[in-house]
Amino acid sequence: MGVLVVGQYIVTWLSVRSDLVERTVKAEPTLNVFEGRPLPEAMRRMRITRRDIDAAARQAGVEAADAAEMALEPDGTLSVVLNGTRKNQ
Repeated sequence: MGVLVVGQYIVTWLSVRSDLVERTVKAEPTLNVFEGRPLPEAMRRMRITRRDIDAAARQAGVEAADAAEMALEPDGTLSVVLNGTRKNQ
């Protein structure tokens, strides 16, 4: 357990001081729906199904994913962008 804590501390310390380390260890959001169209290759890489996309859209108050753009965030949530607003699900 102590090794994990020390390892986490070292990675965090390095990522704050080095852009290369930060880019290597920090994930960026992955776009899965663009202009209302699902992006199958991105969905496969992120292991997201159309049902996951539709459920996130409904939780954001959208009838269907066709009316939004969505991205999978590094923490596993789906961000829904609709009419210039952003909602995390």
